[in-house]
Amino acid sequence: MPPDPFHEPPPRPTERTDQPQTDQPPGGYPQRGPFVQPRNPILYALASLIIIGLGTMLGGRPIRGLFLLGITVVTFIFTFIPFIGLLFIPALVGLWVLSGFDGYRTAQKWNARHGILS
Repeated sequence: MPPDPFHEPPPRPTERTDQPQTDQPPGGYPQRGPFVQPRNPILYALASLIIIGLGTMLGGRPIRGLFLLGITVVTFIFTFIPFIGLLFIPALVGLWVLSGFDGYRTAQKWNARHGILS
């Protein structure tokens, strides 16, 4: 029987259908997820030095930052006790330095978790 001129065969696929389809760009490199901005550890340390625990809270550890802030407030209140309050002033300075260091370290750890060297 001769082929019907009004009925054309379906077009042949141009891609191989026996291989699984992937969403890779040409060249075969997989696409990465959404881009994240690196966090600057120095800015987070400065934020913690201005407000105790702020850099830690901004770095993704809000409970730890609030804990540092709470301990600092309690220690500040204890400094008003006559004579004994003088012993708490070094503790306040230590908490202030610890908070700055913790904000710096928290930003560095966040960057490391997201594959960013800082």
